[in-house]
Formats: sequence, structure tokens, C-alpha cells
Amino acid sequence: MDKQKKQRVVVIVDLFRTLYGEFPLSSLALTVNDQIVSESTRKITSQGQFLLINDILTLPRPVEAGDKVGLAFQTQSTEQVVGAATIYITPESCGFPVSYSPSLYWSETEFSVKHLRNQPGEQITETVSYEQYPGLDNSKGAAPLPVQIEFRRNFRHQIIERITNTQVSGRHVQEMIVEMYKLPPNDPVQKALCPLNIVIPAGQKSKITVEWTERWAEGVINEGREGTGNRLGTYTIFLGYVEPCSLIKQENFTQWGYQPAPMVKHGYRSGFPHESRSLRAVFTNYPTYICYPFRLHTGQP
Repeated sequence: MDKQKKQRVVVIVDLFRTLYGEFPLSSLALTVNDQIVSESTRKITSQGQFLLINDILTLPRPVEAGDKVGLAFQTQSTEQVVGAATIYITPESCGFPVSYSPSLYWSETEFSVKHLRNQPGEQITETVSYEQYPGLDNSKGAAPLPVQIEFRRNFRHQIIERITNTQVSGRHVQEMIVEMYKLPPNDPVQKALCPLNIVIPAGQKSKITVEWTERWAEGVINEGREGTGNRLGTYTIFLGYVEPCSLIKQENFTQWGYQPAPMVKHGYRSGFPHESRSLRAVFTNYPTYICYPFRLHTGQP
């Protein structure tokens, strides 16, 4: 470096991981003399293998002779991430602006993204009982109790892009997908809501189980502004959960146990075949077949 002149620095970075799927919000920034330059920070929100592809980091000020330029990768992930960086130095006298255009150093292939289909994902059950939510306890009530309960589930959108062309920026693909699906910027935490109305019988308490179904979308990345060219990759995006969720089970309990309970049979195992539903609450916690010292009325002399 010419000791009489200051110079501007541009760094083009690739970050690659071997896995697909969720990756914690991370960032990459330039450092000068081991100090992070916050203006150069690039947030990493990708959920694919390419965390960054040909992303350009710039410094707001020229560097001087003797300055040491480096990179700071901040993440909570324990995955192995491979990176490559190319440093470009441009003399101050060239008059380039601080904010560089990618086209100065790298020509990106023109592309578009196209939605193909919506796809249900994993089904997740969630249970809440009277022990966690006292409003589900009607054990002292003399009449059925209507209850409104709301389930909530937090999530973040996930974009997983599988790019097969090195001249397509993963960050630009994500930006286009975010725009197409009208997602909020900066990937804030979202909430899926599921309000339910149930009725708890008199003298009973309940346990409720619901089922959440993931919402995914799939699409392709094609060459050209109209997307009529060669296939450059594919993507999937997690959009949240189907709302409202589905109520799949309501279990009611009395002070003696769970309702509905198995029918209690009066008599010996191999004998008396008649059933008594009136005793089922009393014997819920006993074996299915009960040897009781008297017979129920059978309608026979």
C-alpha cells in the first residue's frame, strides 16, 4: 500500500454450510484493527446452505497504511461454516463512492422466483389441562360451563433456497421471496392464534388437545426477468401454521377419574355378561372386570 495515500476497501464474501434448515440469526462484519465496523454489518437470515453468496461488505471510511482489515462472524450456531473472502483495494484518487455497486466486481445473472404450490408440513399437538389453566375446572359447577380458550404459537419465517448457479445471490433471492409473499422485514417473531369455544360438563374438569399444521410453500428460481430461462435453483418457505388449529380431543374428568371410562362389568370374568354404566365413575381406577358381592337386576326372576 502506498504510504502516502488512503485507500478504500471492498470485501466480497461467501459463507457455506453443509446442512439445510433453521439457522440462528447471525451477522458478518468487517473489522479494522480488531474493531468491528458496525456500518459494514450484514445480517444472515438464510435457512439454506448458502448463508451468503457474493455479498459485498464495504467500509464507510478509507483505510490507511498499517491498518489490519478482517472479518467478525457473530453466531450462536455450533455448525461448521466455510467462508471465502476476496478483498479489493481501490485508491482514493479513483473517486469511487463509499457504497459500491456489485456490478463493479461481479455480474449477477438476472433471475425471477415463481411460486409452485402450497404444502402442509409437520403436524404438532399441544395439550393444556385444568392443572395449567384453572378455567377448565368445572368440578364444583352445577351446570355446563362454556369456556373460551386461546392457543398461541410463536414462529419465524424460514426461507430455504437451493441455488445451483454461483452467479445468483442468495440474499437477493431471499429479498425477492420476501417481497412476493409480502413477509414483514427483518424477520420478526410472528404469532399464530387459535381461539376455541368448548363446554365443560357440570361437575367435571377438562384437558384439551389441539393440532397445529405447518404451512410451507415451494417454488423455483429461473433465469431471466420473466423466469422463462434455465432452472437456477429451488426454494421452500415456512409461512407459519394453519389458523385456527384443530381441536382433536377433549378429555373430561370427574373427582373419581377420567370420563368416558371403560364400562365396568359386574360378575366373574367368564360369567355374568350384563353391563352397568351407572357404576363406571366409581370404578374407573379399578380393573376392567370387577368381582362384586351382589348381582345387578337383570330383568330375570
